[in-house]
Amino acid sequence: MGLDAQSLLAGPRGRRMCLDLACRLDERIGLGASMLGAELDPSPSFRSVLLFGPVAGGSGGDGGAGQADREPPRTIEELARDLAALDLTVLDAPSPGGVPGGDPAQLLHRALSTSVGAAMYWQEPDDQDALAALPDIGDALRPLAERVAAWAPVLGWDRPCAPQQWIVRWGRPGSPDDSWLHRDVSRWAADAREGEAAARKKQPRHARNAPSGSWWSTPLGLQQTVDRVPAALDLVEDEMGWVDAWVTPVHGPGRTLEITGAEDWIALCREHPLEVSASRRGDWYQVTGRDGRWVVPDWEQVAQQWDAVHLTVAGYLQAATRALEVDADTASVIGGWDPGSTYWLTGDVPAVTGEVQRWLHQDEGWVRTP
Repeated sequence: MGLDAQSLLAGPRGRRMCLDLACRLDERIGLGASMLGAELDPSPSFRSVLLFGPVAGGSGGDGGAGQADREPPRTIEELARDLAALDLTVLDAPSPGGVPGGDPAQLLHRALSTSVGAAMYWQEPDDQDALAALPDIGDALRPLAERVAAWAPVLGWDRPCAPQQWIVRWGRPGSPDDSWLHRDVSRWAADAREGEAAARKKQPRHARNAPSGSWWSTPLGLQQTVDRVPAALDLVEDEMGWVDAWVTPVHGPGRTLEITGAEDWIALCREHPLEVSASRRGDWYQVTGRDGRWVVPDWEQVAQQWDAVHLTVAGYLQAATRALEVDADTASVIGGWDPGSTYWLTGDVPAVTGEVQRWLHQDEGWVRTP
């Protein structure tokens, strides 16, 4: 499905991206969002330092020179008013067939990267996620979301999995060492079922007391590839501060299922559900506020029809980090799946097509080294 303002703002990651982008366009808005977000922060003693650092999202105000001289918004109503009045000419809709790479594309990429980096599945949403979720803020962000949605096709956010893929190894020299990977998806399925059975034995009465554990919905242990380098190096959930990446070009063959939004994920969970209510209960309650039955796709069953599963950037922005209703008493979460990445479910894994490249993160971003 295509990306529009409504679907973008329905997703926590899409809302957070839009709010971060607004903060980059106007320093006043960034400062106001930081202060107002602190009042919603579930961990204020930890994150109150944001009030004295860069504006929300760590942007530093990419496009708001001179705007901080005016008073920042002090209430939600004032912030919503300023968001609705934000000058969006820098994000004017691109022409069909336009080539990304200018300042708007860089602003959008940085805001997307901030949203991906802020995704958490083991605790309550942080201050800026909570702020972006307020109805008044969402309504005020709609004009900006419309501009973002217009850029999505130009930036390839709705692009299906391309034959050219990349395997990334963080801080590891040499060719991809995949000896740690599960060659058979049945190993993942067995581990998931064992983890669920073990978690059932120690379930508390309320989800808030459930222990943290496995929060991913990805088939961990199977080969993962990314669409584009170096852009994908900035789009990693729960990243560990890596500054050194070894990247190998590969060719990805086979039948690939595209996850382009919430409905694709929901349909997959309905067709191939795997119960994870006990093992995900504590963590997914923290991030969604929902306590109930949870499922993820049974990747062992999915592998009987598909060689790989690809999550588009647009699909990620719409659907990640929220409870997706599978049926009346069952839901799922897309968690731990980097936007634009693919998991390979069968033995038909990508074939290496070129030399390993080393990329280092420097002040100007990711730079390929000789």
